[in-house]
Order: sequence, then structure tokens, then C-alpha cells
Amino acid sequence: MKKRLGIFLFFDKDGRADRYIRYLLESIRPSLDHLITIINGSADGAASAMLSELSDEVIKRENVGLDIAAWKTGITEVCGREKLNGYDTLVLFNDSFFGPFYPFEDIFSEMDNRELDLWGLSVHGAVDGSGLCPYGYRPRYIQTYFLVFEKKLLHSMDFYSFWEKQPLYTNYNEAAEKFVAVLTQQFADLGYKWGVLCDTAEYESGNRARNFDNHSFNLYAMIADMRYPVIKRRSFYIGRDRYLTYSNGSDLFRSLEYVEKNYDYDVSMIFEHIMRKYDPYDVKTALGLDYVLPERCDAQSTNRSIIVARLVCEDRFEQCVRYLSGLPEEVDAVIFTDTDEKKNRLVSLCENTGIKGIYHSDGVPLPYRKISGYRYMCFVHDYEPSERDYSTVIRDTERIAWENTVGSPGYIRSVTELMDRKPYLGLLTPFRPHHGRSADPHDNSKETLSALADIVGVRPDTGKINAAGSSCFWCRTEIMADLTDHAEELKYDQSDMMRVLPYTAAKLGLATGWIYSVGYAGYELTNQRYTADSLLERLGRQGVRTDNLEACLRSVGSKGGRKTEKKTGRVSIDRDEIKDTVKKMLPAPLKALYYKIRYGDRS
Repeated sequence: MKKRLGIFLFFDKDGRADRYIRYLLESIRPSLDHLITIINGSADGAASAMLSELSDEVIKRENVGLDIAAWKTGITEVCGREKLNGYDTLVLFNDSFFGPFYPFEDIFSEMDNRELDLWGLSVHGAVDGSGLCPYGYRPRYIQTYFLVFEKKLLHSMDFYSFWEKQPLYTNYNEAAEKFVAVLTQQFADLGYKWGVLCDTAEYESGNRARNFDNHSFNLYAMIADMRYPVIKRRSFYIGRDRYLTYSNGSDLFRSLEYVEKNYDYDVSMIFEHIMRKYDPYDVKTALGLDYVLPERCDAQSTNRSIIVARLVCEDRFEQCVRYLSGLPEEVDAVIFTDTDEKKNRLVSLCENTGIKGIYHSDGVPLPYRKISGYRYMCFVHDYEPSERDYSTVIRDTERIAWENTVGSPGYIRSVTELMDRKPYLGLLTPFRPHHGRSADPHDNSKETLSALADIVGVRPDTGKINAAGSSCFWCRTEIMADLTDHAEELKYDQSDMMRVLPYTAAKLGLATGWIYSVGYAGYELTNQRYTADSLLERLGRQGVRTDNLEACLRSVGSKGGRKTEKKTGRVSIDRDEIKDTVKKMLPAPLKALYYKIRYGDRS
């Protein structure tokens, strides 16, 4: 049996270690005889205790020099040559991935049979790079989040001197060009044999400009066809424009579903982390959390649900009460209104409907009472007339909201069945409509959202599109706890209130998704396609690149980019676009000089 040493790098800007890290370390410990954990920066009490429990040594250091400096510390200062020579294998890994989806012992066994000197889990094809790499381009290289050095290489002076000579890198581009892209080729040139568990050579091109990161943009093929055992964290914050450059953007969602169906891995550990780190709308977009649900469903949830309706527009009472009549037996409904007169009328309308209660809400815009004992809650409301939009727009917005939350008993069961099946979904709202002013995702003020967030104790990014598509919604009742505690303080319009709910869900590690009935999904698809095609056609006529979304956004620029000025007709060009164009025109030696000046040459 090989004697293996592991050096694990932990870094979290908040100092927290989420459950996926415990699972990762518990999974790899049976394969390691000794584990050294290096904490870059800080770790809170819970993280420190867990890391100490699962490690033989824990080293804390200042967060400088990226992963490379931490591993160098472990190799040259904590271990030294003598200690390293006591092991057959050295495993360097960090906390930048979720997994494993099957045992590490299977991975080590498979790679032991290949008799390699150096190996990892995935490979990146050759690319041009930025000019700092000593080879003039980046050769094929093992991706360095998981590196394994076997005895022949580990015990050599080649290995130890390589690490001794590593400088203190100060930025990721320099590290990528001078360490990541060098390590594999340098040892290969010295005669050491290398490989990876999941070799994606078949997807690589002879044209270096056409090579890409397979574990980000070809993930499903790696997981389903090559038994790739992890998912990188960065997959969840890559912009969708980047994904759409390489595919139709479904890889991450399909990969996660494959893991759910085929492995005994609790994906809620992934959501616990990403909902803490990333914006709810970004997660929703990255994972494609849009669900088209059938209007007939016979699956009766074992969890009880309650529908809370707020009705104040008397001309809408009859229509809304019809939606709340004849509900599935596991679903109750209550109604709140704002005057005793309206309450009395609703009591009359609701006779023999099974609605559990009608209440005067005492002016609290969103009532959070009456939900104790229920697993799921739905909130719906009527839409009051507004001076800002046409009456037909308001009516269509209301109809979309109700049809896509409580449209029929079968549809309601489709929603609860989805929440039963996807425990990481905490909040489900109807899609954001594409008509009238309701299409504006920034319609509510940043000041209001910030005020609400301060009351509830969450930290929203007010510059982001909000993940809530509607002010009507389904949710798990636990996300309402903070709002219930602050009910009297939260006297805001329900549309403003809705904007904070994705963040209260995220605080519990729960994601926000959008739901569509089958009938409305077709309308929405038509509206979105028309909107996108119309915008692209108009932008194309103004000189903006429209061959793919990433190119389009870069061409437009972060501050308006290329645009025709209304009075003069002059065209202003985004500065980033000019810089990119100039860099592409530079000969290789001048490009290398540019990067040397920009990032420095620390060799």
C-alpha cells in the first residue's frame, strides 16, 4: 500500500467552512496517511475546530502568494525533503471544488494502475496565453486544484528545487502563465510521465485559439461520460454570456441533475455554499432554475401547504375567489383584506368554498400569520390600478401571477411536487413578464431594497437584477421567519417587499427559481425571442457585434459602449474594445513586453 501525504489549502474571505469541505476531507482521509491543512487568512471557530479534527497538522498563514505560496510553505517549510521522502505520494488540493461524487479510493486505484509520475483530475488544452509564459504559449497542462506527485518525481531533486524557486506571485495572470502553465511541461521535459483522470483531448483543437476550459464549458460530457468526480465552484459564477459562447448554457444544470440522479451526494451542500457566496439571480441564471410545470398532476404532497391571499380591489374579488375554490385536500387558503366592509363581502362570496378564514389585516401589507404547521406557503394578491401603466397591462400582469401560482388544483400540485423533489429550492415566483413597464427588472429603488435588507439582516447586491420575477410566490415557510419577526417594521409595498425574499432564502442556503404553466411558457418564449431578436437587430444596425452574446456585451461596453449620439450622429467607442483590438494586432514580442510592463517579470 502506498503511503500518501496530503496538503490541503483552505481559504474563505469570511473564514467559514461550509459542509462541502467537511465532506471533501472526510472522503479523502481514508486515502491519506497524513493530512496537513494550510489556512490562508482566517478561519472562524467552527471552521478551525473542524479542520483541526480532520487534519494531523493545521498551519495558519497570511493570505499572500495565492495557492502556490501556501503549497510551497507546506512542502519546503512544514515538511522539507526528509519528511517528503517518507511518503510514496504527495497530494496537493484546495477547496475550490465540490465532491467527490464517488470514493477517492476508486480514483487513486485507477490512477495507480496507469503508473504515472504526475497526475490530476482534468487537463487544459494548449492556448496562446498572454505572453508571460516562458514557452511563448501555454502548453497542455494539468489543472492545479488537484495535483498528485508519485514517488519517482516526489523524491527527486527536480521536484524540490522546482518548489524552492517559486516566487511570490501577486496576481492570477502571472501565476497562470509562470506556474500553472509551466509545471506540467517542465516535468514532462525532464522525462516524467503525466496524465489526468479525465482526458479531454478529443475536444481539443490544433488551433490554440479554439481550446477552452472543459471542466467549465463541457462539464456534462466529463461527468456523464468520463466519470469526472467533482464540480468546480467557479462554474456557478461564470457569466451566462460566457456559457453561451461555448454551448447552449445547459451544461451546469444537466450536470447537477446527473449527480442528483446517479450519485449519493447531497447537492444541498453545494447550494449552502453558493447561496452564501453568490447573488441569487446569478445562481438562478447559471443553473437555469426555470421550471415549466404541467397543469395536471396527481402527485399528492405529504407536506401541507397554505395559500395566503391579500385582496383589496372589490372588482377582482369574484375572480380571485374562484382561483381559491376547490383546492387540493392538502392545501388550505386564507384571505386578508383591509376593511371590515370588504371582509364581510368576502365572507359572503366564500361560503361553501373551503377557505379557512377571512381576516382584516390591520394595515400590514404582507400578512405572515397563520402559516405555523405548514411546510409550503403561497402568497398571492390582486393588482391595484396604477397611473404608471395601462389598465390592460395591470390586468395581464395579475393574470400571469395568479395563473402561474394557483392556476388550477393540478398546477398547485405540480408546484408542491417540484419543491418536494428539489429541497434546495426555497422560493418560486412566476416569471417576469415581457409587456408594459413590468418588463423592467430594476423597477424598484435601490434605497428601498437596502432599507428592507437592513431590517431583515441580509446583504443584497443592489446593482444586480433581482431574482424575484413577481410579487406573488411559493416558498418554504422557514424563509418567512425573519419577516415574521419584523412584520410591523416591514410596512412596504408588496412589490418592494418581494425583492428581499431571495436574500432571506439565500441566507438559509436555498435558491430562487421561476415557474411557468405549460400554456404561459409558450407566450413567454415568443415574447422573449421577439425582444432578443429585435434588440440584436437594432444593435447590429448601430455597429454592435451580434455574433454571440459575449461579443455583443463587450462591444456595447460596461458604460454604454458603442453608441450613436442623438444630436451629432457621432459614434463613441468603448475603451475596453479599443484595447482588445490593439492587443490582438500586436506582434508576439510586443505583446510579451506589454504584459511584462503590466504584470512585472518576477522570474
